[in-house]
Amino acid sequence: TRTEIQNNYEKDMKKQGLVFPKVNDPIKETYEFDEKTEMVFDAFHEKPEPCQLHVSSTRVGFVPGTHTVFFDSPADEIEITHRARNREGFAKGSVLALEKLATALSSGKLEKGHLYGMADLF
Repeated sequence: TRTEIQNNYEKDMKKQGLVFPKVNDPIKETYEFDEKTEMVFDAFHEKPEPCQLHVSSTRVGFVPGTHTVFFDSPADEIEITHRARNREGFAKGSVLALEKLATALSSGKLEKGHLYGMADLF
């Protein structure tokens, strides 16, 4: 940092006639973000309301094993992509989920005859 350089190299700076230019104190910036109070999961054909967070899933083309999540705002876009190299991870995940389901059923944590999701297993 500037302070470390001044403290550690003060003699060298004076010998060479070097000085840091004067700078003003930083100005504090405050940003306010709209709070999203409603999640909308269906197809959107209009601009969302400021309180709405639009979540959608779209199958595009034939690209098995590639999944992309976009976070989009008027200011920027974030993109996270997962690409499976083969089906090994899907197979292992399926077996793991089935084992956890069997354990939860045998322990009485879950009951037969109901529909369960991943949140119930983890």
